[in-house]
Amino acid sequence: MKRDRRLMVIFAVVFVVLAALVLLQSQPTEEPSPYAENRVFSGFADTDVQAVRLNSPGEGLTFVLNRAVDGTWTAPEASGMLNTPVADLIARTMILLPYTSTLQPESDLSVYGFVPIAGLTVEFVLTDGTTHGIVVGFRNPTETGYYAAVDERVEIYILERAAVDFLISVLRNPPVA
Repeated sequence: MKRDRRLMVIFAVVFVVLAALVLLQSQPTEEPSPYAENRVFSGFADTDVQAVRLNSPGEGLTFVLNRAVDGTWTAPEASGMLNTPVADLIARTMILLPYTSTLQPESDLSVYGFVPIAGLTVEFVLTDGTTHGIVVGFRNPTETGYYAAVDERVEIYILERAAVDFLISVLRNPPVA
């Protein structure tokens, strides 16, 4: 009798633990992006990006993407087959472009690496004709981001390093085979 009671208690504990696990797994696990509030641009989707131009003046590299009438991406200045999932990622990077902070610029912009020649410039056009531009300079002292000037905005942005490194890698190794 004592053994049956103990076995019943063990089964009850196992049942409670399993029920708790099922409840925990059924809860949504998606966490909001830590950069949801820290996007350089807002108010449009990746499908609103019509064209993107990546340029490295110092290296003499340029890569251009255009969206065709049917919504597919083309690389008009490159020969070969464009990797369209990478083109989609480039557009998504533009709309999600995260920054960690902003600062008021010093009068000498060479401190940020914008002059005499920027490390990377990015221009993109939306389907409504709006044009945006980003000038990327040096990495910040902690090397977690890059200094950037955006459009005609006064403040300097510190862009997340991963996003900028992705754009630089695309520019150096275009997704065209």
